[in-house]
Amino acid sequence: MSFEITAFYASFLAILVVLLGTVTMIFRAKSNISFGYGENFTLQKSIRSHGNLIEYAPIFLICLLFLENLGANPLWLHVIGTAFLIGRIALAGYFQIKQLFMLRVLAFWLTMVPILALAVLLLT
Repeated sequence: MSFEITAFYASFLAILVVLLGTVTMIFRAKSNISFGYGENFTLQKSIRSHGNLIEYAPIFLICLLFLENLGANPLWLHVIGTAFLIGRIALAGYFQIKQLFMLRVLAFWLTMVPILALAVLLLT
């Protein structure tokens, strides 16, 4: 099995990790803070944006890989994968561009529901 669906979402999430990591390094360079965030709120938001993705993407990708290996319906895997990816992009937008609370709520649900859906599908 080639795991094309998991590879597809892993590639987009990896690109997002690199982009958010790069933004964080730029903020670090501009603020001359190499560790932690000091009192720089912009740097703190950037660090959390990157860290939040790193916290949730691995479990999502592991569960997606298991389901793909078990022969789950590709359409459902894409629906779940797309929702998760949109959630991660929404949270990055919340931290990096504009802190609209509804964007944070959307990001939360589009992160948690896909992970929960994968977990439930794995148990059935």
